[in-house]
Amino acid sequence: MDRTFITTQKERLHALRQEIEHDLQQVHENIAEGIAPSDATDQEEVAVINTMRQIDMAGGDLFEDRLYEIDHALKAIEDGSYGTCERCGQPINPERLEANPWATFCITCQEALDAGR
Repeated sequence: MDRTFITTQKERLHALRQEIEHDLQQVHENIAEGIAPSDATDQEEVAVINTMRQIDMAGGDLFEDRLYEIDHALKAIEDGSYGTCERCGQPINPERLEANPWATFCITCQEALDAGR
């Protein structure tokens, strides 16, 4: 894989990581600063508050998952395995990596995994 491409991907991954860390911090602040269910005036308000917290927590989980994927990709860059499918060992198409810089499978293997094969 081209060294310039790898360097660009590494920079993109670091920038994405910063953005997600910022977004995750916002989620944590929203949860911490949100209205407490005890401040609500009726059951409907309590339900809305609880739903909003669940949405924030689910979003936080998604951000945590993405950080893991980004860190995994950065580790692969460091150990020289970036851009190699973890299932079949073939190169991952650079266009796929541009669209999804944390991809760990080539499109063929990803489709097979998505289909349960």
